[in-house]
Amino acid sequence: MYNLLRCELFKLRKSKLFLLILGVVIAYSALTSVLRYSSIQYGGGSEAIYGIDMYFEQLSNYLLIAVAGSLIATTYVCMDFDNKTIQDAIACGCSRLSIVLSKSLIYFFTILITTVSISVASSVIISMAYGFGMEFSAVSIFKLIAITLTTSFAYSACLSPCILLSFLSRKPVVVLAGGIFILFLGISFLKDAAQMEPAILTILSFTPYGINDALFTLDAATGDFLKTIIVSIAFMLIILAVTHMSFRKSEVR
Repeated sequence: MYNLLRCELFKLRKSKLFLLILGVVIAYSALTSVLRYSSIQYGGGSEAIYGIDMYFEQLSNYLLIAVAGSLIATTYVCMDFDNKTIQDAIACGCSRLSIVLSKSLIYFFTILITTVSISVASSVIISMAYGFGMEFSAVSIFKLIAITLTTSFAYSACLSPCILLSFLSRKPVVVLAGGIFILFLGISFLKDAAQMEPAILTILSFTPYGINDALFTLDAATGDFLKTIIVSIAFMLIILAVTHMSFRKSEVR
């Protein structure tokens, strides 16, 4: 398991496709910030926006994370089936469970990198013009880090079905469709429907798709963090268990 993790980290550092995806989402985030600055500076907008506002705006940009996460899953898992890397690992004696876990852990790490990168990049641009808008103290910095890490953890849980789809279908098109159309558009539709049907809202509250909205503020309570972490861990374990069971029974050629 340890050697597999080292191998996956090495591959991630050398992956030009991952760097390309990360560069594109950072550039998009930076462009969004520049456009927001221009609309305030030249559009006559009276509302001031600070770096902390843009930080939370990009931190809550689940669409961008879902698109990036789906693309990363296609390049990081599906391509390893195409180039026989996973088949070679099995032939060398690596267990299927260790393959699933190592892939999943590094994939979740890429979600963390993506989430932090777009939030910091957009915040820095706005902060240079209008300031960060928050007094820095040990408590505020610790809470901001906790919010970022917990949100990234929730996003990892939200996108964990991409791992399942990657191992089941091994087709990039299926993973992209599942990540964007189901995990984003489908959940967005359910959230809208939950405004009219409390039962749907109750169901969503027991999944990572409906619990992390309360974290996008420095006033987030300790209970919000705990609920997000517990629900995300439970959801991840279920998805990874299903992934392992399906991969264990599948034939790999």
